[in-house]
Amino acid sequence: MSALKRTLRLKRPRGFTLIEVLVAIVVLSIGLIGIAGLLVSVIGRNQSSVYHSVAVSLATDIAERMRANSKEFSLTSGSNTYTSLLSSGNPAASAAACESATGNCDTATMAGYDAYKWEQLVSKVLPRGKGVVCFDQYNAADDGDLTGAAATPPVLSNTGCDASGNVVVIKIFWDETHSGGNASTAGAGDAKNTQRYVLVFQP
Repeated sequence: MSALKRTLRLKRPRGFTLIEVLVAIVVLSIGLIGIAGLLVSVIGRNQSSVYHSVAVSLATDIAERMRANSKEFSLTSGSNTYTSLLSSGNPAASAAACESATGNCDTATMAGYDAYKWEQLVSKVLPRGKGVVCFDQYNAADDGDLTGAAATPPVLSNTGCDASGNVVVIKIFWDETHSGGNASTAGAGDAKNTQRYVLVFQP
């Protein structure tokens, strides 16, 4: 009987040791952290794509507003109400006359209304969003880049519009620090985090 007990004791399956369990937990944790990081990166990139699509829609919106109010649009800087109002990205408050059925909303007042409402929309739907409509230089030597000399690299505080340029462009800027941008830079809105969409306006 003693020999039988000894045989059974030798064949008894051994369980995991505490060290093996801890190693398994560490390996599993590292895998889960990697998966979480991948998901965060994918979500950030998807959000970036959404922002670009929104910027395209916003540029189209102000372009259609200008086409509808062509009397206030001109290829001469001094005669273009929209570029005068939006070249800095900070238009004055909208005219109440254009929100009332009985108000006197002429073309100039409508241009002010369009500029203010559009800029409010840009800042609302894009993170630190800013939109400008301005004259800028067409640089054929740089593949037609319309960035303006002062906007390279792009920053939210510098639209790079060249008032003496020869084309009207719509520029939309936003900050992607929290959606795939480089968060290790000095501050939000710098060149590594700022995205820009530029559209040449054809009246």
